Amino acid sequence: MLKKSIISSFITLIVSLLSFINQVVIAKFFGASGEIEMYIAITSIPTLISGLISSGFNYAALPAFVTQYNKDKNSLLPFLFSVLRLTFIITFILYILLFLFINYFDDSLYYSLSVKHYQSYSLVLLFSWLSSFASIIISISNCYYNAKGQFRLPLLLSLIPIFLSILLTLIFHHTLGVASIALGMFIGNATILLLILMISDYSSFDNRYKRYKQEAISVLKAVPIAAKSML
Repeated sequence: MLKKSIISSFITLIVSLLSFINQVVIAKFFGASGEIEMYIAITSIPTLISGLISSGFNYAALPAFVTQYNKDKNSLLPFLFSVLRLTFIITFILYILLFLFINYFDDSLYYSLSVKHYQSYSLVLLFSWLSSFASIIISISNCYYNAKGQFRLPLLLSLIPIFLSILLTLIFHHTLGVASIALGMFIGNATILLLILMISDYSSFDNRYKRYKQEAISVLKAVPIAAKSML
């Protein structure tokens, strides 16, 4: 137990260090410019939404996953799929509506922008919303792995978006501008989802996820309450 705690703490330290390096790289290439200020303004809403929903799942969904795992280990994967299925549908509709509203009805962010900057910020808007959506799905998968006691895996996977954000910023900061930051985060989160699909054990999946629909609905009802308490 002590060894696992030390390893988890060490991985957490690496995540913090890599995050610091990411901020240094961003500051080096973009500094306190209007470009980075616009980036923060554009990404603040999807970041806030994904942060609240992900935190809500950590507080409300994780106990349900642990309870399900203790009742029947083989039921955990179908239960995960049931939660993911409902979450995907609801969140997808919500994100489409919010994205369309911000992109087409709230154009105050784009006043006085050149064509080059407009294209860059449009990419930032797109990548940030896609990355935000992916991070919510990842947070549910993290509940699944944490319920199984695999605490290190989510920590290791969280390194990928930060690393790719640094890498793509170094390579594409001249051509893409601040969009390179958002692109790195999006590709990183998409990579995490692909890796989760590859490493998941489907041998216990019985394709009867519908029988866990009520439990999944109960989890989703608790998430907004948990998220609201953090505001």
